Amino acid sequence: MGRKEDNIKKAQAIIHDKERIRNIGTAAHIDHGKCVSGDTRIWVNGEWIAARDLWSRFAESPRQPNGYGADVHAVPPGSLWTRSIDVRNGEVLFSEISHVWRLASSAPLLEVETRDGRRIRTTREHRFVAANGHALEFREAERLQRDDVLAVPRRLPSPGEDDSWTTLETTILSRLAADRRFLFELNPKGQRVLDQLTPIRGEALIQRAHARGIPLHSLYGLIRRVVFRQDLKKAASPLYLPRRQAWERTFRYLGLLFGDGDGNGFLHGADENLLAEVLSSLQGLVPKPALARHPPRVPRVESRSKTLLVFLNVVFGYPLKAKARTMRVPDLIYNAPLPCAAAFIQGYLDADGTVEKGRRAVSVTSASESFLDGLHLLLLRFGIRGILDRGRSHSTLYVSGRTNLSRIPRFKDSEKVEKLEALANRAGPSYAVDLVPVDWRRIGNASFRTRFYEKAGQRPSAASLLSMVEELDAVAPVLNEEVAFVEVRAVREVHEKWVYDFSVPGPRNFVAEGLFIHNTTLSDSLIAGAGMMSDELAGTQLFMDFDEQSRRAASRSTLRSPRWSTSSRASHS
Repeated sequence: MGRKEDNIKKAQAIIHDKERIRNIGTAAHIDHGKCVSGDTRIWVNGEWIAARDLWSRFAESPRQPNGYGADVHAVPPGSLWTRSIDVRNGEVLFSEISHVWRLASSAPLLEVETRDGRRIRTTREHRFVAANGHALEFREAERLQRDDVLAVPRRLPSPGEDDSWTTLETTILSRLAADRRFLFELNPKGQRVLDQLTPIRGEALIQRAHARGIPLHSLYGLIRRVVFRQDLKKAASPLYLPRRQAWERTFRYLGLLFGDGDGNGFLHGADENLLAEVLSSLQGLVPKPALARHPPRVPRVESRSKTLLVFLNVVFGYPLKAKARTMRVPDLIYNAPLPCAAAFIQGYLDADGTVEKGRRAVSVTSASESFLDGLHLLLLRFGIRGILDRGRSHSTLYVSGRTNLSRIPRFKDSEKVEKLEALANRAGPSYAVDLVPVDWRRIGNASFRTRFYEKAGQRPSAASLLSMVEELDAVAPVLNEEVAFVEVRAVREVHEKWVYDFSVPGPRNFVAEGLFIHNTTLSDSLIAGAGMMSDELAGTQLFMDFDEQSRRAASRSTLRSPRWSTSSRASHS
């Protein structure tokens, strides 16, 4: 009999042993396991995808048998990469997601909110990475209390430059081609290669390219311009698709538009230099942009191209109505080339950002909480952990602390640049995201400074801790630059119909809503609760679900990593 079959028999014996029933019951709720809500965003392959959507991607693949009533599907190797943390040493690494799960929820969930404004809904047993002094451990949501400290990612890496350009051009062309209102005109090379001289609809264009073995990102370079034409109406003014050297300016224009634009795509403002810059950028995209003046209103830049306006809506989700409350960060920006993402943030901050001397922070306020929530996550590409203050009518995102301020994409507005430089020179650590947890009782060589921190109940910054501790190995888990520590603000009870989970062989945790969360399987917890498996091993291996060969494959999953850039800095001066 193999080890897998032997383990199953042992588990069955436990289930029928009345002396073990209490242990099994406290280990896990059989009916729903350890999962997250459907709208929880999971960080995979450089983008944020809702749990229900990520599960749906693999819902057509063969269903995996299991004993929990869950709808489980395998993920092809190398398809989904996330980030995980090793609780033994605080190291952050790439990990693969091997399976996606969906279960019916029959009990209330808990919504955990952190002091920096992140929120996530999980089942009560779902574990978070929490600080125990200056060590890390997994702690269930139902055990979390206000002011507990969680380890969270401070920096999430970006795809390699070549991959991000390919993804950007492929996605743009796919979205345009799926909309029959667009006509494509090819450049001379495209006309020759595809044998197409007249404008063509997207579906037919892609079929021609596919027949000739031309991938979408290469087809993008063969297109001269696109034209919006609905039904038999006259075609709108055309849009010249941006080339790679122009995309950075285009993303900056997009950021400005999300800040000071309206539903017609008009950009309003009193800064003449900024208006001139935008007009210059548009001249490379549309035939006849203009600077319009209608006193006493502020001047505005008009693209005068319906094609551009619909392009922004179809490709980037730019809202054409009720923009202030309905806008979202475009999904393309989460894994766009890093300079393009920086240019978008720079443009938005130039339009709506403020340098607050009193708060010692860069802030931006919006009626769209969802937009600021997305911007909060986007900033993690740059190693910036902001603070989102959610309000009923308006929310505000703050960036404070010397580290965060040194990494923020620079303003172009000269007055804001001067204020930011003065602020950064005086800034200390952010008390919300820059302090690290320490158990002073376990630190040797006590001094006046360590006793002060201990008596005051305060956490030091990493730099202060380094100056007070001689044995660095003891505090190594909390000194990783890619990890921040935030306090729990609140834990609330909520309700959901479906819950989801994702298997990550190896470190057994992944990034969701800007937090590290564990995905201990139900079987692991059951066996651990019954005393046949240590709590330390629960979650590091699948006790029953995988055989020896599968376990060996799981142990290798973290040895590989995708072609990603770990640098998240972009210079924009």
